[in-house]
Amino acid sequence: MTNQIIYGSSGNDVLYGDDGDDFLSGGFGNDMLSGGRGADIMTGGLGADMYYVDNARDKVIEGSDPGQDTVVAMVSFLLPQYVEYLALDDRGGAISGTGNSMNNVLTGNASANTLSGGDGNDLLRGMGGADVLKGGAGADTFAFLGSDAASAANADKIADFSLRAADVIDIRDVLTGYEDGSLQDWVHLTAVRGGIAVSVDAEGAANGASFVAIATLSGVRLSDLGDADHMMAMGNLIAG
Repeated sequence: MTNQIIYGSSGNDVLYGDDGDDFLSGGFGNDMLSGGRGADIMTGGLGADMYYVDNARDKVIEGSDPGQDTVVAMVSFLLPQYVEYLALDDRGGAISGTGNSMNNVLTGNASANTLSGGDGNDLLRGMGGADVLKGGAGADTFAFLGSDAASAANADKIADFSLRAADVIDIRDVLTGYEDGSLQDWVHLTAVRGGIAVSVDAEGAANGASFVAIATLSGVRLSDLGDADHMMAMGNLIAG
């Protein structure tokens, strides 16, 4: 097994390591770096770079250039400074992802993940599974997809939703037919043990028979939120 040292060029490079503890440097350009199975060090240099992380001891090093950088992780991962995006690979299963002090976009996988935004105004998307979402400091957005309304068993827990911090729940992709007006046939807020359940009916059926819980807001009281129409008017809910 050989530990490789691989340098890219001034173009857009694709760099692969192997089973050793490799060093990959992309240089200029929008590079893709994948170190392989070892404990690798990867640095993209200038440009919008993408890193594939499959070892808990992998290290990603970025600078303060304006490129928007992404890590795709198969293990629990903490974003280093100057990396904006983190996506958890389905092959990793129930792993966790943590942001940095920047405005991050954190995306889970099909399993039950824990996503923590840290500082900054972050966007968190749990995707499949019953996820735990923590925005941290800043005005954070918790976004949901139509598939999140398939089963209440996959309802996410938002651990630190805050009106004072101007946090937002974005359900535009869940409500397939909503355009404007009252949300009473589309979204219900219900007091449950330890917080508030956010339930949706993607079709807006007036009888309310199809409401499915997509999230629980921990530590939040119903009196703090009012109803869904009030949340939307205050800017804490995006429906369409």
